[in-house]
Amino acid sequence: MAEQTVIQYLVWHIQDKNSNARISLVMDYTPNARNDRTERTYDVFTLKHFTRFLNELRLDRVFILDPHSSVTTALLNRVHVDESYLASLITQAITCVEEHTEPGSCVVYYPDNGAAKRLSKLIDYRYIRGDKERDWETGEILGTQVLDVTADGLEGNTVLIVDDICSYGGTFIQAAEALKKLGVAHIYLYVTHCENSVLQGNLLTSGLIDGVFTTRSIFTGEHPLITILEG
Repeated sequence: MAEQTVIQYLVWHIQDKNSNARISLVMDYTPNARNDRTERTYDVFTLKHFTRFLNELRLDRVFILDPHSSVTTALLNRVHVDESYLASLITQAITCVEEHTEPGSCVVYYPDNGAAKRLSKLIDYRYIRGDKERDWETGEILGTQVLDVTADGLEGNTVLIVDDICSYGGTFIQAAEALKKLGVAHIYLYVTHCENSVLQGNLLTSGLIDGVFTTRSIFTGEHPLITILEG
């Protein structure tokens, strides 16, 4: 909220000084992006209200990196998603994984159909999908099912889980457990946005994840298993 106020005052100041000024906002991570729907009448559609705030500033362009879902881009006026940069980050992660494993043994895993739809079009690489069972009352992920596994299976393969954001990492622990049951040998994780809370969760100490790739969009910490990717 404090940052929103600063942005609002700054934009107003620029517009007061030069009514013809073209103002753009670079915002790699979109706050409230995961709150992109309401399931109950008393839920607050926080993403809708945040994007409304930005739209009312009459910005010329809003640049974002990984929008979580099409709801963000539908609600924001004059938005631009840097898909080429996002594709290069995921490709970097795949390259790093293949440098530590057998070339060609890596498979990309998208934890849900939304991630698969958004991200698989950016990179031409073998992938499988997952399906998450969610308790909409609490938001808790109850279980994970791995889809699209061919007759060849995943025995001995390396999997790179690809998604947009990680907080404590519980969702990815469940995904890793499901993948391990299918015989996956090594599991890595790429997330564009990684909250510092990952350092407080069990993901990095679970023994299930060999490494995490992310950006500095919101992560400010350090950990030997976390690699920061640069453009």
